Amino acid sequence: MLTRSHWICTLAVAISWATGLGGWAHGDERSDPLLDRFNRGSHSVTAFEDVIVVPMDSKRVLPHQTVIIRSGRIFAMGRTGEIDIPEGAERIDGRDKYLVPGLVDMHFHLFPADGGTDPESVDHALALLVANGVTSARSTLGSPNHLEIRDRIRTGKTFGPTLYLASPPLHSKETPTPARVRELVYQYKTDGFDLIKLVLKDRTDYDSAVVAAREVGLPIFGHVGAAIGIEHALEVGQSIEHLDGYVRVVEEDLKRLAGLVRATRRANVWNCPTQFFHECLYSRDLAKVGSYAGVSLVRQSVRDEWNRQKTEAIGKHADKEAELATRRRIIKALRDGGVRLLVGSDSPGDFRVPGFAMVEEMRSLHRAGMTPYEVLDSATRLPADYFSALREFGTVEVGKRADLILLNANPLQDIDAVLDQAGVMLRGAWLPRSVLDDAAKRHAAALF
Repeated sequence: MLTRSHWICTLAVAISWATGLGGWAHGDERSDPLLDRFNRGSHSVTAFEDVIVVPMDSKRVLPHQTVIIRSGRIFAMGRTGEIDIPEGAERIDGRDKYLVPGLVDMHFHLFPADGGTDPESVDHALALLVANGVTSARSTLGSPNHLEIRDRIRTGKTFGPTLYLASPPLHSKETPTPARVRELVYQYKTDGFDLIKLVLKDRTDYDSAVVAAREVGLPIFGHVGAAIGIEHALEVGQSIEHLDGYVRVVEEDLKRLAGLVRATRRANVWNCPTQFFHECLYSRDLAKVGSYAGVSLVRQSVRDEWNRQKTEAIGKHADKEAELATRRRIIKALRDGGVRLLVGSDSPGDFRVPGFAMVEEMRSLHRAGMTPYEVLDSATRLPADYFSALREFGTVEVGKRADLILLNANPLQDIDAVLDQAGVMLRGAWLPRSVLDDAAKRHAAALF
């Protein structure tokens, strides 16, 4: 469950963007070394030589592979020595390294972390995603300006992952009638958003949004208020964030968990737990939150303020360890029951640095009982399935978009291997670790 202060902040930012206070001035083309490198490399030919491929089409590895990348796509793949490497190709030594699909952050907030409207903050966040192997992301708090950001990425004017955009959230207070809800859904479809975000508390408004979304062919996702109820959300097929609805029911009666799992599986409903967000929010250990990946790259003055606010929160709020344990129990039960889970960082935010927080969420899901393969599947192949885009990305196969990570260790044995990256390929452009480390330092210090 999100805090009141969190929603006030995020809603204020979304409104400011929507009213035109944020965004890029036309013609403002800032020099960006990552963007320059991407634009040069996305049309080149690259060969990963003698690499171990983790295709993620099943739990297997393919040793001694050569993978050829051309024009942003996986052009050829086969046993080393049996694949011809084109003359002039950039050769990357893959010996004892693992090539996996790029990660997909399924709960990312595309707005400045400090609540401002400086577009450079967005640039910093997007760069941090890629620096950690996140090559696609679902923005979950929409604004009309986000359509421009997506277009700039597509045309090579802004550096960043492939974006899938949620609509501005539908709130009952801002959409006072079912007719207005319906009108907005149709408008968001016309605008070009990829899915509809629901934060509705009125059942009539909610059902109006569901019907309209079906008519225009857009998936629905979001929160589940008490007036809606988890059972009704499952009935209509809403994808669920934060385990909303489940926690409330299970805390009241643990015996109902098995039935909820079966109902979720029957309804084919997706879940994005954002477990790391809740662990971070509820943690009472300053040393622990300070040690999360990427936090050390943030300016000391910002970290001091985070620590001050966290110390104050610890003094005001009760211990939430029991709720965290309930969440872990629900995650494990859903996964064991065949429910499809997604990995989402719910970043940026205090102690949650974009990209790094994605890896922390993978760790959190592993601690909840998911295997390394299950976690990696939820961060690669399953998001592509969610977007009905398995022909485009999600696995390492010929013809797919060349969004890849080269790892120094096997992520099927240890999920922490995802942090040990030799480099990232974004839509065919190779970005070695040295370049990404420099980018991570610069952008983390500038974002917050």
